[in-house]
Amino acid sequence: MQTQERDELDREVIADIARDWYEMGPARRARVLAAFPELAQMGLKVGDPCDTALVADHEETLRQAEALENGPGATVGAAHVADEPNLRDQLNSGAPAAPPPPDVAAGLRKDARAAVDWSATNAARQQKRPTLGATKTAFRFRDVARRRRVLAALKSEKELAAALGGHHGPDSEPWDVIHLHDPLGNVITDPQHVRHALEVRAKAVERLKQSDLNDGQRAFLQKIVDTPAHAFEVKTLLTTAKNYVQVTPKALAAKKAWAEKHGVAFHLVSFDKRRGRKHSGNALYFLPNGVGEKPTVALKTMQAIPSPNEVLSRLASQTHGE
Repeated sequence: MQTQERDELDREVIADIARDWYEMGPARRARVLAAFPELAQMGLKVGDPCDTALVADHEETLRQAEALENGPGATVGAAHVADEPNLRDQLNSGAPAAPPPPDVAAGLRKDARAAVDWSATNAARQQKRPTLGATKTAFRFRDVARRRRVLAALKSEKELAAALGGHHGPDSEPWDVIHLHDPLGNVITDPQHVRHALEVRAKAVERLKQSDLNDGQRAFLQKIVDTPAHAFEVKTLLTTAKNYVQVTPKALAAKKAWAEKHGVAFHLVSFDKRRGRKHSGNALYFLPNGVGEKPTVALKTMQAIPSPNEVLSRLASQTHGE
């Protein structure tokens, strides 16, 4: 029983560390990874993104705590605290009690200072807490199995983005990966440039619906909309025995509306990472323009492809075929 409780405590500690990963600097992350190898198995690395302001704030808090504990400031104000009567003892006995010894007073002062620092740091963390996409979301789950599924899905999305040379989007976007070109034919990967390009496309799509355009204006706007743009919904099969993927009707409607607003083709990619008899026999499936039609898509209706690098060539052959 004690071993079971210890294992549960270790899992909780690891989960807490993972949730606060973005607050750690590289040096501290290296020490933590050495102490908890399980974090590396969850995909955490020393070079992961972090909030530098929170890292600096956290290190300053640790420095102050060390100074209070070990430095000359540890006893500053102790006499003042020692001179104050112990109110709880006064209430219990009806008479003033003797002041605490200087070392006890210093300890009380240090605890109070630590509590104030913790409250201030926690308040700042809630205001400045950044979002790191599905990685941060995954660490909110106490259920280890569920957290692994979220991390596996994130890994699939990053794998596709790397293969396409595209941009892996945050959770707030209706797409998981996007592949955009600028007017010169270069792939856009910077998040701000991606947002700007999508805004320009949306305005061009809306303007093309109006009838007051001359031929030159219409040709210019159409050139913007015709610039290659592909969005991808990525699904990962891990444990299910069913050979299909699903998108909720609400999410499906949102993706379809977004694709029409921005003039972007929306495709479906499914990674089959199941093991044993549940595996379909192929690791990757692709369905061009497969998002927005049906909430349930069977793997047998999708194209079985050998690797994510094949996706763009399939899209190119489909375009030339048309």
